Amino acid sequence: MPAISIGRNQIRRISSFLRTLFLLGILTFSIFLVYLIGLEPMPAVHDTFHDLRHSAGFPCH
Repeated sequence: MPAISIGRNQIRRISSFLRTLFLLGILTFSIFLVYLIGLEPMPAVHDTFHDLRHSAGFPCH
C-alpha cells in the first residue's frame, strides 16, 4: 500500500480554506440572526425576541 505524502504548504492551504469556510459560515449565521431577531416580519416572533431583549437588559428603541 503506497504512503500518501502531504506537504506543509498543502496543510496550510487546507487550513486556510477551512478557516475561510468557517468565517463565511459564521457571517451567514450572524446575518440570519440579525434578520430573525430584529427584522422578522411575523409579529409573534418579533415580539418574542423584543421581550427577550428587554428582559436581558438590551434596549432596542
